[in-house]
Amino acid sequence: MIRSSQLETFNLSAVGSGPRRPYGQVVVLEFAGCSTWQRRCSASKHWVLKVFAPPSTKLGRSRRQRWKYQTHIKTLFSSLQGSRAAMKDEQHRSLNLHTHQRTRLSTTKLFTHTTAYVILVLFSYAMGYLSHSSPAQPQPQQQLHQLPPQLTPPVAVGVGVGAVPQLDIFRVSARCSNSPVPPHLVFPTILDRVFNNTSPYTNFPPPYLGAFLRGKRIKGWGSNGAVFEHLIQRVKPRVIIEVGTFLGASALHMFNVTRKLGLQTQILCLDDFRGWPGFRDQFKDMNMINGDVLLLQQFLQNVVHFKATESVLPVPFSTGSGLEKLCEWGITGDLIEIDAGHDFISAWGDINRAYRLLRPGGIIFGHDYFTAADNRGVRRAVNLFAKMNNLKIKTEGQHWVIDTTSAKQI
Repeated sequence: MIRSSQLETFNLSAVGSGPRRPYGQVVVLEFAGCSTWQRRCSASKHWVLKVFAPPSTKLGRSRRQRWKYQTHIKTLFSSLQGSRAAMKDEQHRSLNLHTHQRTRLSTTKLFTHTTAYVILVLFSYAMGYLSHSSPAQPQPQQQLHQLPPQLTPPVAVGVGVGAVPQLDIFRVSARCSNSPVPPHLVFPTILDRVFNNTSPYTNFPPPYLGAFLRGKRIKGWGSNGAVFEHLIQRVKPRVIIEVGTFLGASALHMFNVTRKLGLQTQILCLDDFRGWPGFRDQFKDMNMINGDVLLLQQFLQNVVHFKATESVLPVPFSTGSGLEKLCEWGITGDLIEIDAGHDFISAWGDINRAYRLLRPGGIIFGHDYFTAADNRGVRRAVNLFAKMNNLKIKTEGQHWVIDTTSAKQI
């Protein structure tokens, strides 16, 4: 066996006799650790050559034959060295490829582990800091419809001192009439637009309802408070608008106060007369016909009982749509009471819409300022409204009062 590193000192006569294999007139080479001709041996660091002489050849017979075999062996060794060099180049390329793949794999792992989240958090922080540092461009305020001078409350509809300008988007901007209805024409206007110019008290109650209504069914909360008489004495209203009526306890109390003071006041009662979910658990004596809880019919019966049909008139719509329609028709009031929904959204909408119906120098007030809801319901809506319009709030018992006569225009 002869290694490639011994090629320069190779002497054919030094080759041992070794085993012989019948391959004709050619010299056969084998690699140590391999089974085929000219294959790479990964388990061996050197190329090993075995030379076998065919049966008809004797290595020591003549110098010419030795030269012939020696030349052939050198040629084969040259081929071996070329294959070995090619193998090293291929190994080098494979190593470079594996190194590149490992680098890409490491980079991929970097962005699939905790480091990626750290980088993302840092990037988000940087972007937030840059956006916060940039001065905000002032946005043009939305142009809201303004009431005509005779309908505009004494306080301008603008943002009060310390208020947040973004709250302008919550303001009510429905169109209002440019021609306010005179007080003595308020009832005829409602009768025409709501009841087809016919009084709802005409021939009331009809025969089929007699068995379902009580002669008088009055129920309210804080409906007889001293605040009503105090405010009526101060304002001497010609038109009162009540938002949230139920069975009419507050409206009928105000009717009695105005008659005692000698005032010819007209009172509009805005309510959908449907009550609230579960209210019949508290009012089990209220009858129902085909899903109608008969609140409107019992309200009319109460008004008839107190002989107030010429002064108290229902407006049977939801507070939101009803207030917008009253503003569109030009109906205004000197004294407005808010006592409908007690959640913030309902109270906020009612106060903003009703305030647009208030005549200059009028008073808007309401109930349930101090309740278990604390600052999450009516009180929150009232405080926010007063702050936005630079108004002062006074309280009397459970009632809140906003008097526009003492308000300063800004």
